Amino acid sequence: MNMKAILLRNEMKNIMKKILSLLILTMCFSGLAVARDLSIKIINRSDYAIYHLYLSPSSFTKWGPDQLGDNVLSKNQSITITDIPEGMWDFKFIDEDGDVCIVPETDTGSKDFTWEIYNDVLLECEGFGN
Repeated sequence: MNMKAILLRNEMKNIMKKILSLLILTMCFSGLAVARDLSIKIINRSDYAIYHLYLSPSSFTKWGPDQLGDNVLSKNQSITITDIPEGMWDFKFIDEDGDVCIVPETDTGSKDFTWEIYNDVLLECEGFGN
């Protein structure tokens, strides 16, 4: 083999090593950067019917659409909201008396979860809680 061929072969080996290293790094870190959409199941465990339920990323100043639409979330009923990106979310619900309750900065974490609404949450929003 002549010297030119040997140099070219070594250069190709170095290039292949760099490409392989980049591929390995990409594979290692690709799972860390991917956020997935979650499902949130909300169960009304309170004695009050919930007539409206809104969500908003905590960094936003406007609420999303009413998740209940024309439906009512009565005692022990639930709703599952899908395709919620991971992050901090604010929840706003309005009960049968028209009382508004806002639960700010709820961290969805990275897994689907269930959130239960109890009387004490509603009473605290009304100023009667501890």
